[in-house]
Amino acid sequence: MKKQFYLIIFSIFLYFGWNLFALENNNLIIGTWVFESMTTTFYSDPQEIETVDKDDDYSETLIFGKDGTFNFEGSSAGEIDQGKGSWLTNGNQLTTIIKTEKTIGEYNVADGILTIITNEEETEQYFATKSVVVYKKL
Repeated sequence: MKKQFYLIIFSIFLYFGWNLFALENNNLIIGTWVFESMTTTFYSDPQEIETVDKDDDYSETLIFGKDGTFNFEGSSAGEIDQGKGSWLTNGNQLTTIIKTEKTIGEYNVADGILTIITNEEETEQYFATKSVVVYKKL
């Protein structure tokens, strides 16, 4: 009976410890992030790569809140865009939802840099793509 008790207590500590670790990892993305660059690979024939860097024509700021919401604002070729949505992480997967648009990608946070990688499958109208977007923490 004593062994079962210790096993149950150990399991409870393990469960809550794992959840605390997961929450702490989510906290890495919380904060304000400024766009640095985006590299998109188009899987066409021949394959093409396009890179966009932060400049006067393209900028973006993301603010991830603790409550699972985020705000974004920026400009692209003089067009201003802003809005809000929700976010969640699961392992290294980041899901963002803006109105009815859901985007799922891999993310990594290291040394104040947030990298988000998304893949789009080929359709009749578009080639498959892979985009790597890099943000720097403010």
